[in-house]
Amino acid sequence: MKKKKIGRRSGIVVLGYVEMDGMRTFTDEFIRSLWDRIKEDSLDHIWDSEVVKDRKDFLDWAKRPEILISMIIIDKEVAGIGWLHDMGRNYASASFMYFKNFWGTGTLEMGEALTDNWFSFKNDAGEDLIDVLIGKTPAHNGRACKYLNRLGWTILGTIPLLDRGGDMMISYKTRGYGNG
Repeated sequence: MKKKKIGRRSGIVVLGYVEMDGMRTFTDEFIRSLWDRIKEDSLDHIWDSEVVKDRKDFLDWAKRPEILISMIIIDKEVAGIGWLHDMGRNYASASFMYFKNFWGTGTLEMGEALTDNWFSFKNDAGEDLIDVLIGKTPAHNGRACKYLNRLGWTILGTIPLLDRGGDMMISYKTRGYGNG
């Protein structure tokens, strides 16, 4: 696929994969096709191979009630996905990945759009749902660690042995309170 150039003027849209009135915002086949793209870009290592082995497992994982997926869309194409998990009273663990043809220029804007979207979630009373996003990134992934820093996440440090025997970098981002 051809590399996509993204700038501040590009229309980045973030859409949740949710069920409303018994219908999902994306079809099952569309979600299964994302797994094909994830495999094609060699990004499948992000998921535990015991949990997600194929298209069916990916769809099952995506439909879990404790996983909240958001699609990052640019020019009607999914540029990446993010998901919240391990949610608590006012926090959630956050993970995201971008497809290879969107790597580079514009990923900062994509990450900002995704985190802004997550911080915009409200409860029925109109109160903010998420104050803190928590990240766990394999420490050996230097590019991702630097990217999180550029995106405004605070890096706390590493915990040994959490990443399949390797170190895991722990980070966080707060909504509007400044980090650090």
